[in-house]
Amino acid sequence: LGVQLFGGLLDPSNESLKGTQYVELKYGPLNFDTVLRATNTVFILLIVNNWFIFADALTVATGTATVNLYFVAFFLAGNMIVLNIFLALVIDGFSVVVDALAGESEQEGGVHEVVQRRKAVLSAI
Repeated sequence: LGVQLFGGLLDPSNESLKGTQYVELKYGPLNFDTVLRATNTVFILLIVNNWFIFADALTVATGTATVNLYFVAFFLAGNMIVLNIFLALVIDGFSVVVDALAGESEQEGGVHEVVQRRKAVLSAI
């Protein structure tokens, strides 16, 4: 969607972007010109890294503040839903590992011994 809406607008040679933080911080490669660059830009927006710089640059480039709706919608969908689901999966994975280690420790005589064996295996690699 970003490629269709904003493709070609965030070109550093765009006169309307002169003096913006987008140009000053040399964010030129982070744009919506191609699908690959848009994916990279959206990932940066997903981790909430200076999203306001992109929003400001697109507001200046388009001349309208309605582009901010894109960022609000992306923030709500991306961070509140997708990122939380991803984090829930990661935390669930860690709990499975902890449960497995606890099961081994009960069978083999203590968590400390299991951790020591794991360290020995990892140091051998």
